[in-house]
Amino acid sequence: MSRLKALYRSQAIATEGKKLYTKRRRQQWLNELTQAGRRYRAERMFQQLDALQGFRRQARHDLFVECRKHAATAILTSIPFLGPIRAALLIARVQTPFRFRGKRQFWAYCGLALETRSS
Repeated sequence: MSRLKALYRSQAIATEGKKLYTKRRRQQWLNELTQAGRRYRAERMFQQLDALQGFRRQARHDLFVECRKHAATAILTSIPFLGPIRAALLIARVQTPFRFRGKRQFWAYCGLALETRSS
């Protein structure tokens, strides 16, 4: 919701971190906007934020449920830095590893390959 932060920044109101998104200080944030039109826009953006947070929780839950159906999930989550979300995204993106010529191409596609760069 960078649009919400941008609304406050346009009025020279500093917003740090995630303080703007908490529900308990919401009325204080709305009172800082002096113009009624901007306050109305901020209220609508806060309503959108509340609705989207519920959708995000449900989508995350659905992702975990679908991911558990695949045997590759246990193998992928055993790799350091690959949690359940990244494992689910890899399974969804790759679909089948047999479409790659070799393991190195597969690793590069997944982002697990060693990268060497020189200038």
